[in-house]
Amino acid sequence: MVDETASLEQTLLLSRMLFSIRYGPRQNNTDKTRITVQSRGLAVTRRYVMSIGWLSFEEEERLLKASPKWLQEIIVFAISTGLCQSEILDLKWSQVDIDRRTVTISEQKNHDVDTLPLNGTAMAVLRDRLLNGFDLDSYVFPNTISTRKGNRDLMKAFYVALKKSGVRNFRFHDLRHTFATRLIQSGVDLYTL
Repeated sequence: MVDETASLEQTLLLSRMLFSIRYGPRQNNTDKTRITVQSRGLAVTRRYVMSIGWLSFEEEERLLKASPKWLQEIIVFAISTGLCQSEILDLKWSQVDIDRRTVTISEQKNHDVDTLPLNGTAMAVLRDRLLNGFDLDSYVFPNTISTRKGNRDLMKAFYVALKKSGVRNFRFHDLRHTFATRLIQSGVDLYTL
């Protein structure tokens, strides 16, 4: 039943995302839905709160203005790559190939290794970070003592910036949705995404 429920949830989220891409940006991106899943003779009703959001360019500008420089770099990198929070915070320079303009992500949920191309915006962020100096074992986005930046530190600053910017009903994960939405709007097909 867990697999069926997870699959149903993914289908609903994708449908909601595609609907909102086609019919315009969110007014209120939360939707409370009751779903009944029938499995092995048992009916289970669950309440899902689906949140599919992405930033408009105007919202992105406001969020970046309300953020400290280190957070601006992470936000821009997230929107430019579609990487999730842990992939960004765990990213080390040894995973970055500046000459090939790629990043290699080795620890994913599906345990696959992916080499992802980087666009000009992501490369600009990395070049700025390079000016600070680095060694191959260091993090691309470290904390002040050059170790891995904590999730709590990132999220605390992110939610302060959201509040200052006036962007509502938005999560860090929605930066991935922003990346995907902009790709789809520019004509990239879902299979490629």
